[in-house]
Amino acid sequence: MSEPLLRVCSVTKNFPGVQALKGVDFELYPGEVHCLIGANGAGKSTLIKILSGVYRKDSGKIIHKGKEVEISSPKEARKLGIATVFQELDVVPYLSIAENVFLGDYPRRRGVIDYKEMLFKAQTLLKALGEEDIDPSLPIAGVSTAVKQLVVIARALALSAEVVIFDEPTAVLGIEEQQRLFRVIRELRRRGISVIYVSHRLEEIIELGDRVTVLRDGIRVSTRAISETNLEQLVEDMMGQPTKPKVKSELEVRIGSEEVVLSVMDLYSDFTRPKLKGISFSLRKGEVLGLFGFVGSGRSELARCLIGCFPPTSGRILIEGKPVSLVSPWKAMHLGLAMAPEERKSQGLFLDLSVSLNITLPTLRDVTRRGLIRWKEVNSVSEHFTKELEIKTPSLAQPVRYLSGGNQQKVILARWFAKRCKVLILDEPMRGVDVAGKREIAHLIREKAKEGVSFIVISSEAEELLEVSDRVAVMFRGQLMGIMDATRCDVAELLKLASGIKIGRFCSAV
Repeated sequence: MSEPLLRVCSVTKNFPGVQALKGVDFELYPGEVHCLIGANGAGKSTLIKILSGVYRKDSGKIIHKGKEVEISSPKEARKLGIATVFQELDVVPYLSIAENVFLGDYPRRRGVIDYKEMLFKAQTLLKALGEEDIDPSLPIAGVSTAVKQLVVIARALALSAEVVIFDEPTAVLGIEEQQRLFRVIRELRRRGISVIYVSHRLEEIIELGDRVTVLRDGIRVSTRAISETNLEQLVEDMMGQPTKPKVKSELEVRIGSEEVVLSVMDLYSDFTRPKLKGISFSLRKGEVLGLFGFVGSGRSELARCLIGCFPPTSGRILIEGKPVSLVSPWKAMHLGLAMAPEERKSQGLFLDLSVSLNITLPTLRDVTRRGLIRWKEVNSVSEHFTKELEIKTPSLAQPVRYLSGGNQQKVILARWFAKRCKVLILDEPMRGVDVAGKREIAHLIREKAKEGVSFIVISSEAEELLEVSDRVAVMFRGQLMGIMDATRCDVAELLKLASGIKIGRFCSAV
């Protein structure tokens, strides 16, 4: 084998309270697709951001073509021929495709941008990637995510990149778009360009890669040839020795009643990405159902479908045994379903309104007489839930913007507890919350479940779901792979299901 094009030697990176990388080694050879995998928090993103110049390493060496280099900025990375296609694509929406390909380095003639030359070169680069039907003069705002990805890849070719890093590139792509991306990556390999491919989808790793490196808790666990490994081995490397979760005590197990509050039957939706395919499950009164899956699995799309953001193409949704048509979040709310979204600041809160108004917004009609808000009742309701949920705020008039992440999340929970929802869907409720806040939110979920509130909790953290849930449903590419008893399965089993590996033990479909 030839000398490595890029070598990472004993690299460390620390953040306040967290050591993200602990002496990681990594090698990339010319013309290879080297996959990088690991559970959440393993250090994948930190490593590729160091190679991209977004972060600076604390110690260790990076050797490029046999010489030690310091990648202090994205500009330095580009000079070394390292380009990154991040999940959040860096394109300028009001510019054309061609202008985005040559962003910041436009072809010029006598000091003036040569648009004719730029269109020709952009077309040539796209053809080199096997895409001959894309008009480079079109505004990029009107094209699909897949085409935007191709534009960023073409930009890497325009910069003569020797290394292209892909960060979860298929998370928002359909099957056909994924296959087109794979063809492009194989074309890059054929041209001698090296690829670092980061993904949670293990079946993609097996299909696309030459070698795979597994990180766990900031440490490199293994590097294997794809031809000499399999999905089960990769899951074992990611998780280490599987450990069963601690069986909950009798007081902690919330069996719930046998009363079914929500039933989903053979639900399909062509309006989501990925499309939802034949989803069926039931949720009992007082039950906490975890919903697990990697980015792009369809977990959040299912939640939005259940509250009326996306219409189902076919299938039935029943609330307490009665068929319902959830045509809008407003209708869902009045039927007893509500959702706390993942992006709480942009989608769940009115940041410049007070704590009291954020809590009582859905119930303002209940405290309004003859068109006038009865502020005494507003404050009474807000004070009750602020105390019950132990929301730390100087006053009820405090704008919610100035609360901590955990207290902001509690405000959203208080809102729906005040509305007395039957089913509350929580999308990543503990993201951006400190350890103490996570414990408090988990405790609130368990206590309200005892009172009869049913929960669907979405998380990318398998350990969190096993801790708080009675059962865990696992999604993969818009399909429900199965539902596991949270007291009788472990993280490795959830990861296998989320990677598309069927297992039979403790698994049901209802």
